[in-house]
Amino acid sequence: MSLVRSRKPQPNPEVITILLKAGANIKAQDKDGTTALTFATQNNHNPAVITALLKASADINAQDKDGTIALMEAAMKNHNPKVITPY
Repeated sequence: MSLVRSRKPQPNPEVITILLKAGANIKAQDKDGTTALTFATQNNHNPAVITALLKASADINAQDKDGTIALMEAAMKNHNPKVITPY
C-alpha cells in the first residue's frame, strides 16, 4: 500500500495516520521518485498533513528522478507558505 498518489490530495492528517497504521509504506516512491511527502508539499495546503508525514519518519531528503526534494517542491508549487513551517 502506498501513500504516494491519489486522485486528489488528502487534506486530513488523521487519514494519513490511519493509512500508515494499516501498513502504507511511508518510504514508497512512484516511477518518478515522488514520495508521499513530496506529493503532499506540491498539492496539499494543510500543514498538519506535512507534519503527520514527518512524524511518521518521511524522508525529507528523498530525491525524485530530477534530484528534487520535498522542500524544493513546496517552495516552487505550493501557495501556502505554512506548509514549509514543519521543516
